[in-house]
Amino acid sequence: MPSKDEILTFRRGLPCYKGIARKSWEGGRGELTSFSSESFPQDFQKEVREGLHAADKSIPCRYFYDRRGSRLFEQIGRLPEYYLTRVERRILKSYAPLLVKRIIQDRSVLELGGGNGEKIFSLFKSCPRRKRFKHYIPLDLSKAVLESSIPVLLKRDRSLWVTGLHANYEEAFKLLGNGNKTHRVRNPLVLFFLGSNIGNFLPHQRRFFLSQISSFLSPSDRFVFGADLKKDRSVLEAAYNDKQGVTAFFNLNILSRMNRELNSNFNPKAFRHVAFYHEKEGRIEMHLESIKNQKVRIGTDEIFFKKRETIHTENSYKFSIKDLDKELLHYGLQVEVFFTDPKEWFGLWVLARNQSLPNST
Repeated sequence: MPSKDEILTFRRGLPCYKGIARKSWEGGRGELTSFSSESFPQDFQKEVREGLHAADKSIPCRYFYDRRGSRLFEQIGRLPEYYLTRVERRILKSYAPLLVKRIIQDRSVLELGGGNGEKIFSLFKSCPRRKRFKHYIPLDLSKAVLESSIPVLLKRDRSLWVTGLHANYEEAFKLLGNGNKTHRVRNPLVLFFLGSNIGNFLPHQRRFFLSQISSFLSPSDRFVFGADLKKDRSVLEAAYNDKQGVTAFFNLNILSRMNRELNSNFNPKAFRHVAFYHEKEGRIEMHLESIKNQKVRIGTDEIFFKKRETIHTENSYKFSIKDLDKELLHYGLQVEVFFTDPKEWFGLWVLARNQSLPNST
């Protein structure tokens, strides 16, 4: 197991935000730390108001993930049209022995957007028992998912220590992006960023994220991330417009969340789910379209929607292998191994810090 000093060293390295809250299980073998818990409602309200008062209305996609939204997203991952989760799991399963031998064993594992930890746990079980990583650090937007998954992971293997971090990606940048190695876990670290979550960033956000990751990695660390690759429009659009309507429920759920948490009066039945591939931008866009002229109240604010006006709720960028390789190299990230499926629908990159290149910003 990781030493007590290693666990405490990692915890001491976390910034001391106001509103920090901790919860523990199994005598401290499992722990959940929440950041900015007091400011989250104000942040949510502020960003929603700013986004809906803009000429092109939008809401950040991180607010999808309340308890119901997280459950709906797990259902999306099992849909026949939603190939991303299925293909990524196949890649991880096919190359698990190589990933374990070359990348994972003897390292601590930090997963950004960890969710229920199923993908990482499958790799954990693929490790020889003597070589299994002992410290798993899932960071996720959903506190509810972490609270439910950490006890399950602890029960499934008594040798595993789990330190959950409830934070958004801006807070993750503060945790990871200052380049300060003094308070890091002493073991080498492998960061996972799976599910093509990188596709949710706008280009300038993605560049910032990659520069922060590059700054954070030590020579012995590795960064593993998955990205959805460009393919036929019909396949892409079907993945975000499933026949069962689960993605539509997922998208519309953000209106119900605002009603519950922001004292708004959205009628979800007055909006419809819209998702399409924007060829020029290389991304799937998800929107909520107003089906009539209407006024909506959010607290003391009133927002007017014209018929067919939309709220832009999510982008999901799709990548070419060549272009993404070039961007990674620009930010000092060297591709060690690349995995894909026979159709080249999804890619999994294993990266190291290129010590010969200066960090670009």
